Amino acid sequence: MNVLVLGSGGREHAILKHILKNNSVSLFCVGDNRNPGILDIVKKFELYKNNNTLKRFCLENKIYLVVVGPEKYLASGVCDCLESAGIICIGPTKSNARIETDKHYARELLIQNGLEYINPKYRMFSSLETSTEIKEYYELCKSMEFNYVIKPTGLTGGKGVKISNIHFHNHLEGLTYCQEILDRKQNVIIEEKLDGNEFTLMSYTDGITTRHMPVVIDFKLLDSENSGPNTGSMGCITYSDHKTPFLSVDDINECQTINSKVVQFLGESNKTCYKGILLSLIHI
Repeated sequence: MNVLVLGSGGREHAILKHILKNNSVSLFCVGDNRNPGILDIVKKFELYKNNNTLKRFCLENKIYLVVVGPEKYLASGVCDCLESAGIICIGPTKSNARIETDKHYARELLIQNGLEYINPKYRMFSSLETSTEIKEYYELCKSMEFNYVIKPTGLTGGKGVKISNIHFHNHLEGLTYCQEILDRKQNVIIEEKLDGNEFTLMSYTDGITTRHMPVVIDFKLLDSENSGPNTGSMGCITYSDHKTPFLSVDDINECQTINSKVVQFLGESNKTCYKGILLSLIHI
């Protein structure tokens, strides 16, 4: 069986090494750079150009299954493109991928399906040009008592979030960052900052059945002592009992239930099953 992994970073290298344990599989890779570790273990590598050239590569090499790594490919509709040619993908369609690629959509989906209690206070801005919009920005931020985060609604590779009192130190600095985001043709979302312990839960699903991974603690800030700018991740840890010191079994069960419900809501909302991996970043 020919399997292709889309993406050529460290994550995709790890995925390929794991698949390689199956001796009956031939590995292929398409990505943005020539990772030497990946080149050593795949049968064929090609640089990514667009979804149509990827589809052609898959058909020419009789690829049975594609595992999608980076979320930017999901945002481009790569699974829609490949599945139209009968190629199985581990990854959601473009409409379902909005749960990751559009933070405002994710918040609204929870409200529409009775899970608004897990949302922080938030608001999206598509413009901050008029005096009315700027006044609304200041009123919102003051209501949060300088305890909020600013982020683009779209993809930033985990590097777009800025936190009050850490990355900016007054409302004007926050407004300046908002304008930087808007100048890049993205909407901006301002959310109440959630204090507490943060953890990540990943769930695997075919759209009908959902299975959950052990929870992990992710370290996103660049520098020691949990400081510095945000990154995609500086690493994570998990525990042998699949829990953490600050989580009870009931806490974990509730988070697993929420992920399963989100898979259901996405399928109902977009008329197609959510397939792939769903990641939730949670504060408690």
